[in-house]
Amino acid sequence: MKNKISTSDKSIENAGIPSDYRQAIAELIWNGFDAKASIVDIRFNTNELAHVSTFTVSDNVCR
Repeated sequence: MKNKISTSDKSIENAGIPSDYRQAIAELIWNGFDAKASIVDIRFNTNELAHVSTFTVSDNVCR
C-alpha cells in the first residue's frame, strides 16, 4: 500500500519528519533498518532539467 502525502512546513513538522530533506531521507533509511530490513532500496528519477521528480525509499520488511 502506498501513501500519498503533500508537504508543507507544517505537515512535515506534524508528521515528525525533520524539515531538512537530508535528515528526513536519513530517517526513512534508518526506519527500515530499525524494522530489521536487510535491504533498503532508494530510487529516484530526474526530469529534463536534472531535478529530482520522484524519490522512493522502500525495504523488504513485510507489514
